[in-house]
Amino acid sequence: MIVIEQKLVVKDWPLIDIGDSKFFGYVVGIGLFPDDDNQEFPYADFSYNGSYTRYKLPWNDSLIGDLQCWLSGNISEIDCTGLSYGGKVWIEKLADGQWGIDLP
Repeated sequence: MIVIEQKLVVKDWPLIDIGDSKFFGYVVGIGLFPDDDNQEFPYADFSYNGSYTRYKLPWNDSLIGDLQCWLSGNISEIDCTGLSYGGKVWIEKLADGQWGIDLP
């Protein structure tokens, strides 16, 4: 059995203004978590070069769906090849208020 005792800081989503962009790394987890007011918020976990960061996501179906696809692809990559994660993501806030996700 593996026991992981962790305490993660959930960072606010950093892409606020049009044109903001950031390299996040590999999508390694997505979920819902209750906040202090017993409301849920979506989050995504990213990993790169030994660092692990959790971000509180905005309620945006397109962004969450895209990140789920990247996570699924990373899981498939590990299952199919036995190698590490496949897709790293770079995200930008677009002029229409949506988010563009690309490979770096």
